[in-house]
Amino acid sequence: MAKPLNSPLPGVEVAFYIISWTVICFYSAYETYLLALGNMENLNINDFVYGWRILGNRWKDISNYEWHFWSSWFWEVLPWYCSHILLGRLVERFNFKYKKAFFLVHSFTALCYVMGPLPVTYMAAHVFIMFAASQLKSVKLVWCLSLALLSGLNISAVHTLQKTYMTFTNEEHFYLLLFTSAMMNLRYTSAAMEFVNKKSDSKWKDCFDFFTYCFYLPLYFTGPLLTYDQFEQQINGPVKTWTVSRVKYLVRELMRILLWAAFLEFILHFYYFNALAFDLHAVRSMNRWPLGGLGWSQGQFFHVKYVVMFGLPAVISKFDSLNPPAQPLCISRIYLYSDMWKFRCWKPVILEQQLRNLVFRQGIV
Repeated sequence: MAKPLNSPLPGVEVAFYIISWTVICFYSAYETYLLALGNMENLNINDFVYGWRILGNRWKDISNYEWHFWSSWFWEVLPWYCSHILLGRLVERFNFKYKKAFFLVHSFTALCYVMGPLPVTYMAAHVFIMFAASQLKSVKLVWCLSLALLSGLNISAVHTLQKTYMTFTNEEHFYLLLFTSAMMNLRYTSAAMEFVNKKSDSKWKDCFDFFTYCFYLPLYFTGPLLTYDQFEQQINGPVKTWTVSRVKYLVRELMRILLWAAFLEFILHFYYFNALAFDLHAVRSMNRWPLGGLGWSQGQFFHVKYVVMFGLPAVISKFDSLNPPAQPLCISRIYLYSDMWKFRCWKPVILEQQLRNLVFRQGIV
């Protein structure tokens, strides 16, 4: 077997590659920018709203529904994130043994305010069903119930019942229930599979731990996902000492995520590549430069979007001494698509852990 070559490339060659790649990417993106501006009259007017006043109420591209949806709900959740950080530190400092109880009570309070009592009760019923199933010590039962509850996300009759008996202020409010139900399915499946093999003398404590994990506020809406075994190990572990370096690190990480979020919002006021991608006639008629710029821009937006959506909850959970999965790598550093599922680009590390722990390690049979 041949030995791998580890000799570094000459500095001049590396500089040439970096400069060439940067120029190509930005030039192609500039061509896409010009094409989008020249094609404004053909873009869907519903993909735009008036943006920031400080920018003169320019049109803002909202065609990427996932980003528009979560960035809108962010302002509803932000005060509860702040109270979680501040009150959590007080409980941690003066009454540590009630830390998990505070997390559960605070999370229920926040979710009832943001989502409403009935949707939260609906989610709690799902969690209790899965906890009860786990107490029967049947892996098959847990998986059957998990898949049955998950299938409800795609059954229109279930949606009709939810809209009939729950109060939703608008369609986005209903979508919030659907999105969080999908995330909740991952969590209660992870916890139930662990409890199938867990021996405990206190059913009440097991139920309490199950609910605390499933409703932990910082990771509730968009993740990232911590499997139950990791969550329990970290939440019950020693509290990290508050040092100047730790405070600087958390503040720096928080500011970095918020700056990327502000950058995405800013760029959507000028660069309408997301809306342009929905104009199939324009896409079919593009030459290679703007087409390449469109693909590169969407890939970068995809990456930064999940850096923010995963990064903000992850940083907040680090205030509680948790260690959530690492953020996605920049896709411009990935040259094999197979590596998208190996090196933390988007959700692969989460899916890999979940599949390994729940399917291959536990098994259905």
